[in-house]
Amino acid sequence: MRAGLLLLVAEGVARIFVASPNGVLRVSPDRELRYELAPGTHTSDGNLFRIDEYDVRVDARGCRKAGPAGESSAGELLVVGDSFTHGDGVGDQSAYPALLESALLKRGRSIRVANCAVPGYNLTQIVRSVEAQLVGRDVRLLVVAFFSNDLRGATPLDAVVGSGSWLSPLTQTSRLARFIDIAARIAQGQLDPPYLSGAQISKSLDRLEAAVREAGAPLVAVVLEPPVHPTMDLASELTGRGWSLLAAPELSAERYRIPRNGHFNQSGHAAIADWLTEERLDAVVLSALDSVGWAFNIRGGDIVHTPVTMAFALVEQD
Repeated sequence: MRAGLLLLVAEGVARIFVASPNGVLRVSPDRELRYELAPGTHTSDGNLFRIDEYDVRVDARGCRKAGPAGESSAGELLVVGDSFTHGDGVGDQSAYPALLESALLKRGRSIRVANCAVPGYNLTQIVRSVEAQLVGRDVRLLVVAFFSNDLRGATPLDAVVGSGSWLSPLTQTSRLARFIDIAARIAQGQLDPPYLSGAQISKSLDRLEAAVREAGAPLVAVVLEPPVHPTMDLASELTGRGWSLLAAPELSAERYRIPRNGHFNQSGHAAIADWLTEERLDAVVLSALDSVGWAFNIRGGDIVHTPVTMAFALVEQD
C-alpha cells in the first residue's frame, strides 16, 4: 500500500516536470532511416522536460512546418541535418532554417527553406534522408548541416521512439517510467554509440554526391561544429571532394545554448541565420569540374580522357 502510494506521488511529480513521449517521431518503414518525423503530427510538450515546451509541426513530407514563403515559393532550399538544425528546444519559426527563409524573403527571394533535419540522425541517416527528400521536389540548393556527433553510429531505435525495451510500453503512459528509461540509457552509454568507420563515411559521401548529381541541385556543406572522429577530418575530406564548405562562427557561449541539453536557443539560431544570410546562401560557387558539368548538362574535352570543361560557376537560386 505504501509502495503504491509512493509510486503514485512519484508519477504525479514526474507529470509536472517530464514531457510526454515525442509524438512527432515514429518508426520508419525505411530500415536505413530507422525513425523519422511523422507527417502531419504536432507536439508542444518539449523533448524530455516540460520546461522545454515548444511547438513542432510536421508537414506532409516529414519536415518542420514551412515558414512565411509557404507553398507559393519559387523552388526550395532543402536543409538536412540533426537536432541542432531541426531546432530541438525552439519553436518552428525560431529554428534557423525558418529564420533564413524570412531573411531571404525580406531581400526579395521568395524561396521556401524546408527544414528536413531529424533529431538524432547521423551521417548515414542524413544521406538516406537526402535521397528520399530530393524525390519530387524543385530543389534549387541543398544544404547539409554537420555537427560534432554526426560521425557516430546511429542511436538505437528503441532509445528514440521507445520500441524494443521491456520498459517501453510503460513509457508511453508513465512519465516516471520514461524518465527512468532515458536515464538508464544515458548511464549505459546507449546514446553515445561508437564511431563510423572511414569506409562507411566515404561510402555515405559517395552516395550523397550521386544523389545530388542526379537531382542537379547545387550542394553546400555547413559545419555548425566540427564533427569529431578519431581518424578522419571531415572538413578536409569535403574540401578534397570539391564541396562548397561554410564553417559557422563559434557558438559555444552560454548565451547561444539551452542549459539543460546544450542545443542552440533562439539567440543561437538567430545568429546562425544572420551568418548564413551574410554568406549569401542564395547562391553557390561550383568549383568541382564534374559539378559544373552536371549542373548545366555539359561535357567538354579540356582535359585528356576526361569529359569535363575547365570552368567555375556561380549558381543563384533563381
